[in-house]
Amino acid sequence: MIRPRDPNKFSIVHVVIVIAAVFLIGVLGAPFLSHRSHISVAAMQPAFWLLDSTWRLITIALVLAFAATACQGGIQGVGMKSGRFFWSGMLIGLGAIAVVWPLVFLGDGISVTVEKALWHHNAPQNSLLKAVQHHPSPEVLVLMTFSLCVLAPLSEELFFRGLVQSYLAQVLAHLRGHFVLPQSVGVDSRDKSSQGTIEPTDRWGAIFISSAFFALAHAEPSAFVALFLLGVALGYIYERTGNLWTDITMHSVFNGVSLFATLALHAPH
Repeated sequence: MIRPRDPNKFSIVHVVIVIAAVFLIGVLGAPFLSHRSHISVAAMQPAFWLLDSTWRLITIALVLAFAATACQGGIQGVGMKSGRFFWSGMLIGLGAIAVVWPLVFLGDGISVTVEKALWHHNAPQNSLLKAVQHHPSPEVLVLMTFSLCVLAPLSEELFFRGLVQSYLAQVLAHLRGHFVLPQSVGVDSRDKSSQGTIEPTDRWGAIFISSAFFALAHAEPSAFVALFLLGVALGYIYERTGNLWTDITMHSVFNGVSLFATLALHAPH
């Protein structure tokens, strides 16, 4: 059961501005990537991770700036309070990722099985984790770790959960109130008090849609199911607790374990 929390008044303009900013940085960085045959090759250069960190920092700054005016209580309203709220969020996140991880592995197994059945070959490996196998320099490894374990969880959770999921819940509540409530028995279509109220069904819809966007944004078709299930888990926990630090912790641990497990498996002997 999802517990209602204070709604955030984000708009489509906020979403579009963040996406446009990230796209612009990508266009500016295209000349660097254009002469690399694959992203895993480009990821061996410090400039790749500096570019990656730049768009993530801009995403964080934009979402926090929007939250300052669109959320009740400013940036605290998006789920980033300090003090005990921060520490409890981290502790809950550490426990939650241990529970969620088997679900993500199940999704990964489903993807591998389906891909083998349909195309008779193994799923390609994550491009960025593949770069680790080439034994990156210490500078690249530091930048990669900082981006994947700190900036990625912050930027992606602020955007996909804090901004997109919150906005979609508002949209779905509005659509339900406009198209469903007027036809309901005993409901006066002129009564606006019950329209626009976010219900659990709206929140679940927002979780599923934002999770699909989250999985698609990683551009890893073979990992779509696993990332979608991870997104659903993160979205549910965010709606349940209203604490974005919990999601950030889960995301950070997930990325960190994946990164260092790959490093351990491909360490030179």
